[in-house]
Order: sequence, then C-alpha cells, then structure tokens
Amino acid sequence: MTGWRVRDYTQDDLESVLRVDAESGTTEEPPLFPLSDAVAALQALHPAVVATADDVVVGAAVSRVDGDRAWILRISMAPAWRHKGLGSDLITALEHRLFAGGVRTVHAVLPDGETGAAALYNCGFGARPGLVFFEKRGRVTPQAVGMLASLGAELPPGGLWQKVAGMQREKELIERRLVLPLAHPEMAAQHGVELPRAVMLFGPPGTGKSTFAHAIASRLQWPFLELFPARLAAEYGLATGLNRRFDEIAGLDHVLVFIDEVEEIAGTRSGADATAVGVVNELL
Repeated sequence: MTGWRVRDYTQDDLESVLRVDAESGTTEEPPLFPLSDAVAALQALHPAVVATADDVVVGAAVSRVDGDRAWILRISMAPAWRHKGLGSDLITALEHRLFAGGVRTVHAVLPDGETGAAALYNCGFGARPGLVFFEKRGRVTPQAVGMLASLGAELPPGGLWQKVAGMQREKELIERRLVLPLAHPEMAAQHGVELPRAVMLFGPPGTGKSTFAHAIASRLQWPFLELFPARLAAEYGLATGLNRRFDEIAGLDHVLVFIDEVEEIAGTRSGADATAVGVVNELL
C-alpha cells in the first residue's frame, strides 16, 4: 500500500495544486518554467495528474504538449510525502497519458537537487551531459510593446556596444558608472550606489553622441527613444510637450531617452524670459 492515489487533474484541484507547489521547493534556484506557465497549462487542460491521500492533494505533475514533444513543467510534493516513491508514481502516470496521446519525447529541466530529480532518474529519464542551458529574459513586457510603438521607441539590436570603436576611456566610465548599477540594482543598493538618472554627452556635431546613446541602450537591453525638441514644440509647445511625453514614458519599466541638441530646451536661465525658464524647469 502506498498511501496515495494518483488520478487525472480536475479544475477543482487548482487551489490545492498551488498550495502543494508552494511547499515543494527544496532549492533556492527558481524553476525553469514559472508558475504562470503551469497554471496556463492546467487551464488549457494539458495532461496533468495529482496524488491524493485521504482526499487531500499531496502531489502533482503538470505537463505542456507541443506537437509530439512534451515538457514536464512541475513535479510538486508535500514535504511529508517525499522520499516515499510518490514522485515516481506521479511521473509514471503522467508519461503514460502523454505517450497514449501521441507524444514521442518527454523533456524535463530542474535545478540541481530539486524535488522530483531523483524520481526522473528512477523513471528512466536520462540527463544530457555536455549541454549548457542559455537564458535571456526580455526587458519589455507584452503590455509595453504597444506603448513603445506609439512613442516611436525601438528595441536596439544586440552587440552595438561592442561595435563602438575607440572612446575606450569613455566606454569604461559609462560601463562602471551607468551600466553596472542599472543592470544590477540589487547589488548597487547593497553597496550604497545611487542609480544614475541622467548623463550629459557633449561634443561637436558628428562625434557620435547619438550612436553612443543607442549603443548604451543596446548594452542595457532597454528600449531606445529619441526626443526631438523642435517636433515637441511644433505639436504642443515645448513645456507642454515635455510634460506629456514624460507622463507617457513613466508607464514603462525601462527606457533610455535621448534628447539631441538639449540646449534647445535647457538653455542658460540667467537673463532668459519666463517661457524659457519654465521649459528648463519642466525638464528638470
């Protein structure tokens, strides 16, 4: 007698599966597939099984099918039920359903030592030696894509920073003072480094300020938005245009804003008329 019963997942099990999943982790490393992926697979009725003991859910295995391949998104067990063969029973039941449905290959990726790893070995899954798992997380949410398009922003291609020739001293300074704190804000906070908000690039026309700013956005993997003072002034008036545009920009998590010929906005305030001073104040 095992003390549990494995059956197909039903929609009534969702809350119990989430509870078991929250209790299941044994490593600090986050799983490859976020919980939202597992919930989406459950709601779409991809194959999943649960184990119950006295009508209480004590384990779950969730998959997602892509053609003739499937991924095991979650192997979850309540702590009191580990090391008793429950994981092997969950995986076996799940793979039977997957193979019966036409799946030919089942994949699973777990952090080393995570719940379910031993069960995968026991069920005949083989680890692939010599593989390196690469990951890149997008800096832009799907909700922000439409906003970027309406603002005229773009996502720069990767590698522009490496293509900037010369200016090695300037690049090292930007890397140390700007890129590193913004790319690793938690580390910056631990060392008391205040995140930079603005940088002034100056030099004669044609020295590559726009190219440099574009490359910084590429290095940070942030969207790039160029503001044109003359265009803002023609559309709304400069002060109002700045206010409106930065209100829109505030809805983005990350963006590098480049204002070319900023002297058109932020001129010398001494001796300037009230309108010019107001524009500078609005920018600040």
